[in-house]
Amino acid sequence: MIDSSRLTIPRFLFRGFHSASGGGSDPRLNSVEGIVPHAFLNWEKPTNIYEIPHLYNMVNGHLRWDRGTRTAFSSWTADFWLAVRYSTGLNRYIAILDTTLIESHVRVYHVLSLVHAGITHMNYTHEWLIYGPIKGPAFHCVPWKDLGNAGINGLNMPVLDSWKLRVLVAKEIATLFRSLNDRRPDTIIAVTIILACLHEKWGHREHVAGDLYRELRKHLSEEMKVVQLPSLDCKAPNFGLVNTHMYKQNHYVEEYMGLLERIEKQARQDGQKRKRRRED
Repeated sequence: MIDSSRLTIPRFLFRGFHSASGGGSDPRLNSVEGIVPHAFLNWEKPTNIYEIPHLYNMVNGHLRWDRGTRTAFSSWTADFWLAVRYSTGLNRYIAILDTTLIESHVRVYHVLSLVHAGITHMNYTHEWLIYGPIKGPAFHCVPWKDLGNAGINGLNMPVLDSWKLRVLVAKEIATLFRSLNDRRPDTIIAVTIILACLHEKWGHREHVAGDLYRELRKHLSEEMKVVQLPSLDCKAPNFGLVNTHMYKQNHYVEEYMGLLERIEKQARQDGQKRKRRRED
């Protein structure tokens, strides 16, 4: 079943967009309020992909950027810089999606799962297709100008060769990706790590050193104390900071996943130590 791919979805996904994104002029396609695919612009009620009459044609038309396709999907990625590359244009934004908070009608599919199901032959390992309108607490987006003011371009330059400085800048930017109504530290921890792993040259990711882990642990210590992690036997979408079963689309994603896993493991161990001290 295609829906078994839900076991491999990332905790956080990104989407870059601008005023001309989405193959149309309707502002509802991409906005600060959410994402509405073409198939739902006339207020159609989302059901599931199995009720789409010509699913093969729709998926392949979407992946080919066919403007005649009235798609029910939007495209997302786990690679932050890939999202940045798709946001070039006027009124640029980077959106983040917390898949643990999505509405019940929203479904997330890695393109490879659609390939395996015979729905498409386009082997796009970097892309996730999300069915249905997206809004609410799961969705948040940040204007590119705000990211620029916070130093996002510095993470893509050799000037940030200090792990400490890299982590501090990444954490400042990460705060922008947490919505005002979300007081959990999850987004700050995850996005700090995702940004700290960026290299100054796209496609040539630097090897993550132990020094980076130590700086992350030091500067995320307060967030690690209060993060609420589910039990280890929980299944998607009720995972913690990272889904270790998600598709690793490239070396960069693999590196930040490894760091997220280490930080989550450390947060669990620290929490157990604090619990034992309280019980003594």
